[in-house]
Amino acid sequence: MKVSSKCIKKHFVFLVFLSLSVFLISNWAFASQENLKLELNPSHINIGTFYNGTKVIAKGKIPAGTEVVLRISGHYTELHLKKKGKIAGLLWMNIGDVTVGNVPEVFMVVCSQNMKDRIDDPELNLGYKYLEKMMTIEPEGEDKGFIFKEFVKLQEKSGTYGIFSGNVKYTGESDGLKTFEATIPVPPKMKQGEYKVEAFAVRGKEIIKSSAQELNLKQVGFPALVSKLAFGYSLIYGIGAVIIAIFAGLLMGLLFKGGGSH
Repeated sequence: MKVSSKCIKKHFVFLVFLSLSVFLISNWAFASQENLKLELNPSHINIGTFYNGTKVIAKGKIPAGTEVVLRISGHYTELHLKKKGKIAGLLWMNIGDVTVGNVPEVFMVVCSQNMKDRIDDPELNLGYKYLEKMMTIEPEGEDKGFIFKEFVKLQEKSGTYGIFSGNVKYTGESDGLKTFEATIPVPPKMKQGEYKVEAFAVRGKEIIKSSAQELNLKQVGFPALVSKLAFGYSLIYGIGAVIIAIFAGLLMGLLFKGGGSH
């Protein structure tokens, strides 16, 4: 069987084209993965006796011409809240119960000043609007918008919710990438556990790239011991709490013994 030189040439051109295509696609996929890098320092935080919150520095690279937005969330749960209202238009009292579901105990967004008013664009949904869409409320028929706003206010007071603009700095560009550094606050009321830190590269109203890392908080020392006793040895924990309360009362009595009006 004879094979013509024309046929060989066609196959050779096809193989060269196929190899070049695979090479370009592989490099494009690799570049796509590398176009958003995210590192957390530290990525593990120990909660000790004198722990009072801290901060995490997030560093990375994003495509030139984009802005970075970081979102921190974790511990999705269901909360039972009391609904307050005026009785007879005079007294504020509890008038019912509301159950808020599918909400994280921690939700924070860190961005530049330029992105502050854009994170809730419908095309992006990176801020509170994203959270409001996911949230469920019972009983049905309640004013979801009003309850969500009040819920956010409550969480912001504890420091576990917040939009932190101006916490991002850009330090330079090279090879089509620019470097960012962002400060993420870690409030004292952020519990032990794993939290998701997401980074989004935004151009206009479009998310170009995204990446995620885990932030881990762990109780150590005395707080870890107290937690272990409370959940694993509830009887011992209860007896210890009573003994401590008695000694505290006796100590206060000794300190103020003999005190009185002059």
